[in-house]
Amino acid sequence: MSKGAVLALRICDFELLPGVTMEQVDNYLTEKSIDFNNSFDDVKLFVIKGLRGVNENQHAGIIYMNSDEVRDKYFTNEAGGVTEAGQLLLEKFQETVAGLQELVTPESAAQLFTSTDYTDWVVQ
Repeated sequence: MSKGAVLALRICDFELLPGVTMEQVDNYLTEKSIDFNNSFDDVKLFVIKGLRGVNENQHAGIIYMNSDEVRDKYFTNEAGGVTEAGQLLLEKFQETVAGLQELVTPESAAQLFTSTDYTDWVVQ
């Protein structure tokens, strides 16, 4: 990570659908993050999982952008707002959430990208 990079963090508490394992969710998210990262040069998606502590067994989505200028290229200051360039990102996010809804409840799938409960962090 470089100084000035921006990380948008969203914590998720996935509620599995009947018959689905967390391993299936993990595999899906790994596959989709690789696909997403191959689609964009200046924005990267990382899905992380809590090993212990307050968020043990929860997931979080980290959207990594090289700078706040890159963030502003795609996102507005409004919660969930995107720019014209951000529409393509939004489509990729929605594609990922749609597939995730086959594994977890729609409400918990939406937490990954569309939750307004997030924080943008800057690397110091």
